[in-house]
Amino acid sequence: TQQNSLTIVKTFAPDLPGDFAGGQLQIATREFPSRFTLQVTGSLGFDTLTQTSATPGYRGSDTDLLGIDSGTRRLPEGVPSGARASEPNLTPAQLGTISRGFRDIWNIGDAANLPNAQFGLTVGDTRRIGGRPLGYILSLNYQLSTRRQLEDVRTIGNEGDATNPRYVPRNNFSRETNPAWGQENTTRNVLWGALASLNFQPRVNHDLSLTAMWNQSATDFTNYRTGLLESVNDTVSERQMRFVQRSLFFAQLAGDHREMGRARVRLRWQLFTNVADRYEPDTRTMQYVLGGSRPTLINDRSATFRLYQDLGQVEYGGSVDAQANVTRHFTVRAGALARYADRTFDLRRFSVVDRRRDSSQQRLLPPEVYFSPAGFGPDFYFEESTEPADGYTGTQALAAPFVRADLALAGERVRLMAGARVEIFRQELTQRSRFAAPNSTFPDPTERTDVNPLPAFSATFALTRSMNLRAAYGATVARPILRELATVPYFDFIRTRLVYGLSSLRSTTVHSGDLRWEWFPGASEVVAVSAFYKYFDSPIEQRLELNNANVSFYNAASAQTVGGEFEARVGLGRITPKLDFIQVGANVTLSYSRVETEGGATSERPLIGQSPILANATLSFGREGFPLSATVFYNAYGSRVEDVGRQGIPDVYQDPFHQLDAVINWEIRPGLQLRLTARNLAYQAVVLRQGGIVVLQQSPATNLALRLGWTY
Repeated sequence: TQQNSLTIVKTFAPDLPGDFAGGQLQIATREFPSRFTLQVTGSLGFDTLTQTSATPGYRGSDTDLLGIDSGTRRLPEGVPSGARASEPNLTPAQLGTISRGFRDIWNIGDAANLPNAQFGLTVGDTRRIGGRPLGYILSLNYQLSTRRQLEDVRTIGNEGDATNPRYVPRNNFSRETNPAWGQENTTRNVLWGALASLNFQPRVNHDLSLTAMWNQSATDFTNYRTGLLESVNDTVSERQMRFVQRSLFFAQLAGDHREMGRARVRLRWQLFTNVADRYEPDTRTMQYVLGGSRPTLINDRSATFRLYQDLGQVEYGGSVDAQANVTRHFTVRAGALARYADRTFDLRRFSVVDRRRDSSQQRLLPPEVYFSPAGFGPDFYFEESTEPADGYTGTQALAAPFVRADLALAGERVRLMAGARVEIFRQELTQRSRFAAPNSTFPDPTERTDVNPLPAFSATFALTRSMNLRAAYGATVARPILRELATVPYFDFIRTRLVYGLSSLRSTTVHSGDLRWEWFPGASEVVAVSAFYKYFDSPIEQRLELNNANVSFYNAASAQTVGGEFEARVGLGRITPKLDFIQVGANVTLSYSRVETEGGATSERPLIGQSPILANATLSFGREGFPLSATVFYNAYGSRVEDVGRQGIPDVYQDPFHQLDAVINWEIRPGLQLRLTARNLAYQAVVLRQGGIVVLQQSPATNLALRLGWTY
């Protein structure tokens, strides 16, 4: 493995990003491999719901398994690239001609059921140039996974009043109501890419590194559902086909210079850039009413449509920090981070226009007959229906200087840290689609500059050589991303609803304090107990709209969380040497939170996403020199709010959830390892409830994977 160390940071410090969220995993790789290494891995897997039965799918492109659309889903030739494809820019006859170029694939059938797979190749070594070490690591990876999901989806309405509510299902796609109803979908994910790292040490204590990464990924989503739709007051059949491809390039040049001068200054710097693109061509949605003698297509713009989306972002920046030992026990560190991101987003909508005299009869035809290219003409075509806010340009700029000081007292039995970080964040958003209808009204631009001073302090007391008591305080910030500010609706295909942004969202400031006692009885053992308190100023939550169908975001006035945590990781060899091959671990967090709403009232609900209990446990078996080892993982969390209700609309809660996983490793011979992984052995479904009614239930599945790895 090229991993050198793994550290979990639970307390904010000024040298960490201001959006620190209570925990950060820091992974350090080996800059200079100790010897030539060649590692080849491969795995195959399946889950009990997907690879054991047929999965819904449709005809995609020849390159979908590479995470790239071959071009078959692109807009037809003739669609203007910089103007709206509708009247008066184009005549009905021109629109009919253009519409013949749209891909006529609407049927959903049984797709090829491939196993989940992963293949990887890593090579690394350290060579000498002029007597100085030059280390390199190159890693290639490919992953393919398919997940079939059976779901019951509902929305609810109140047939009572505010005093005596009586909630009943409105839109109902649930097999519990009717065995012929329900929602079934397949998600196929592809990810492949490369990571290259080059490290050079021109002099002792002076390291230079160049890292580059490129990833290509795609999500192919097929959804079919049947049930009662309130807007048409009838049973409908709905199908959706969606392909999203993403690419990411990242490059970083960094330096680490140590032990400079009498103060033993350490200087670290980096320059970085990344280019990201998200392309979603030809997402198709259509609905048929099933209540008549024959299924009938609903061809209005909210039921049957095509979407084309493209999002691109370029980001670049750099950081520098210097650390100096003023005295043997007093260290000062200061630095700054600057980054700038530029994003563009375009969404184009196309809906059906059908003015044919026999339109009512045509809508009785199967979809690939109704949308046959031969049928398009001046009275039947796709027309652009893009909304004014369906496109935006946005920029984000951050400047973040910091300073921290570390002081050791009483023979280093007392360690103090104090400092502050100031983040100056500028955000600009202009929502204006290039493809909006003439004389459209556009949302006002959003321009905001936040200045967030983020102080931090900690004091650690060494009670013994293996026991510490630590107190800490830190202020952090959570900012809305551009998508949460943009009012362009994002479609949630699982819950079948729209998600809107809110341009007036404010940043959240979080004040956190904790007191922690920790004991390290052995090199890999820990026992710790802590208490914590968090105050959230203007927390951002996801809230249901008044129609209880769609969701948006808002700022609550404030929220508070108080709780405690117990953590332990010990070997049972402390009880008897016969059990020295067993290690147990546990982590339990209990918390209580309450939210103060915009009107100043305290809500009788926890902060969104906050469970009153979170528990993790591990049981590991293994001994050095023995070829077999195994670990069992258990995770559980209590009920938590998923969506916030308003004005009598109840909150949506997720039921408590338990997950049991296991890993077995067998070292067949040195360098050759076989691993069996099992996930969700508890076989529990994800369930969301609102007003006592199940609004989402996902059927469970157990995932099994067998991985073979060879290292030279």
